[in-house]
Amino acid sequence: MSAGVIGIFGAPNSGKTTFMAVIYGLLSRLYSHRIVPSDSASSILLRGGFKIDFAGSDANLEKYLRDKVERILSGISPRRTEPSLFSAMNMRIICGRKRFLLRIADTSGENYVVAAERISSYLDMIKSREPGLIEHILMGEPTRSMSWSTILRTIRDIFEGINEELYAALLRSFADELSGAFYRAYILILDRKGNIDLQDRMMSSLMLYVLLKHIRYNRGIKTPMIIREARFIVNLPVIIAFSKSEAERMNWYDKNDSWLNAAALLEFKRLFPRTYDVLTRFFSLWRKLRRVEDIDTATKLKKLSPTFYYSAFGRAVDEKPILEDGVLRPWRILLPLAYSLGVKW
Repeated sequence: MSAGVIGIFGAPNSGKTTFMAVIYGLLSRLYSHRIVPSDSASSILLRGGFKIDFAGSDANLEKYLRDKVERILSGISPRRTEPSLFSAMNMRIICGRKRFLLRIADTSGENYVVAAERISSYLDMIKSREPGLIEHILMGEPTRSMSWSTILRTIRDIFEGINEELYAALLRSFADELSGAFYRAYILILDRKGNIDLQDRMMSSLMLYVLLKHIRYNRGIKTPMIIREARFIVNLPVIIAFSKSEAERMNWYDKNDSWLNAAALLEFKRLFPRTYDVLTRFFSLWRKLRRVEDIDTATKLKKLSPTFYYSAFGRAVDEKPILEDGVLRPWRILLPLAYSLGVKW
């Protein structure tokens, strides 16, 4: 059985809990007549045996998700997760003959904001105290001479220094998750109706921390033969998921997946330049997308780009779901998760 952790990062009110609740409602098959995808790709995944199994999971987890689904199906948005809460959702995802054992970290977006602020402040302190050091150890800029062992030791020290800041500011269980869990993929849930600059600063800081963690423990890291804007590259997928994309569903219902993903990629590049820069420097899949400048080029990519519009509700008003004859019609919500698992549709 393939195993791993899917890291789902998102700012406050970005839709992380709603994302998980509606996915649970779809994959558990308990609400087959009340939650029906409005896009063909999600329907294909369901017909192909894409489902969820809670065998061996915490008994309270399914109740937690079911309560949130029932609230949505009553026409009410789920309650926001309290900053004092953290849970690791353990579950199995089944797709045909494939089995994935997943642990999805769930906590309030406020905790991610605090973590990102501590990471950013610590890195700013390093840059002020030792100008050029970060650029040298991560991007190979010839600002000084350092042996390979010194570079690795410096990265370890920076990572441990950041961890001290995180443990001082966060729930210990969440700090443990950030510092110790190794994800098989990352899903960044972004809300274009929220504070764009806050989300961009937050995600870019979190992704830099991810880079340092993987270097520190030598997990999923490769070193380029020729240094081009990066000394280290993380060989793991990062997926961008634009939540609350009700307008795209209504206005672009006739567009295919490739076109929609291309449009999402270009919008991400425009709205989130800091995060885009970190990803295209240090993450292998994203480095291939550095020179995408227009929608024609993006749609000609052989594979779907790792950017998705989706709507957990399909239709909504004031962040409350609009049911169609009592049925919730989510749009493309399964695609970010399927992409992160390498499941094709």
